[in-house]
Amino acid sequence: MNMIKSILKKTFPIKILKNAFLVFNKIKIKTWDRLFFPEKLIAKNHFLILEQANPFLDHQVPTQSLSKETKAKLHLWVDPSWTQDQYFLFYKEPALIEPSCGWAITSTHHLIYASLGFARAPHVNKPSLMESYFLKKNIIHLPNVISLRDTGEENYFHFYNDVLAKLFFIQEQKFNLRDFTIIISERLFKKEFFQFFLNNSNLKDLHWHVQKDEWISFTSAIFCKPYTHTKKYLDLAVKLVHNASINQKQRRIFLTRSKNSLRFIENMDAIKSLLETYQFEIIDSEEIKVAAQIDLFSSCRYLISIHGAGLTNIIFRQGNPMTILEIVQPSDYIPFHYIMLAHLYQYNYNIILGEKGLLHQQGGFRVNADQLKTTLEDMVKIE
Repeated sequence: MNMIKSILKKTFPIKILKNAFLVFNKIKIKTWDRLFFPEKLIAKNHFLILEQANPFLDHQVPTQSLSKETKAKLHLWVDPSWTQDQYFLFYKEPALIEPSCGWAITSTHHLIYASLGFARAPHVNKPSLMESYFLKKNIIHLPNVISLRDTGEENYFHFYNDVLAKLFFIQEQKFNLRDFTIIISERLFKKEFFQFFLNNSNLKDLHWHVQKDEWISFTSAIFCKPYTHTKKYLDLAVKLVHNASINQKQRRIFLTRSKNSLRFIENMDAIKSLLETYQFEIIDSEEIKVAAQIDLFSSCRYLISIHGAGLTNIIFRQGNPMTILEIVQPSDYIPFHYIMLAHLYQYNYNIILGEKGLLHQQGGFRVNADQLKTTLEDMVKIE
């Protein structure tokens, strides 16, 4: 199987492979998965919390100043029928957590959908059929667990929004974190940002289990999902490792991305001189340590950034003015993550829509230099 994947990656552009996988997985979810991995039905009254809302509308994120085309691409989030859920389940029956994605699964192969925050998303794989039904490599028993396994667990933004936030959410429900073993994936554990938080905060005093290829059996487990972009949880994450202070620095940062990121500006050379004229430092957050990112963003007054998880660092500018210009690659919709974060922290915010490039199958796109110049001139005038 790994050999086949390697051949496909060398033969086809990654974006084509991702789209093909989504089509395949949607079909698989409706057929194969329903047969071999049915859903474990859990009564609503078993949840301590179970609710839905539209955070984008509830926070009244302003879009009036954005272009007509931009607002059209935000249409998903301003639709009242679109909602996200928030739930808290203290599951008190024996079950297992499989290693590949973190699904909780019963002895009868029923999936506990509350075990993953976005379990119904079409990109989420199901457990290994062979291991689930026939041969589990290794099983260990941990009586009482909190699962921080998540569909976005390796992503920097989702670490703050969907992983760390769970711990604060659980504490709000009056559960003592020390009474549980907290499960994370080995992939997350190896991330530099996780190690930074673990070693520079009281998180190191908790009981952690790093899940590799073993299955974990449990007697009881907490599965939860707080609402997205919950500011009080983001603020608590910041306080773990950073003391907010009044920062008078006025750094101007352009956050770029490499070609390997599958989201990059093709005509970067054409806009580089423009950025230098306006004294913007060009930085790739992937190339600097978390501590340096925190220091950088706490002192950043003007930020231009390609859409990506590096923008999460704007939370470290707390209590200080900031003006943000997000550059979004061509797509049918615009993710709401950073326009919503900017609103929560009362930053000035604008968007430029990228244009289709010659290397679009590899994630490349172009930025209109004249549009950027006009937007940039207006941007640095804002105080």
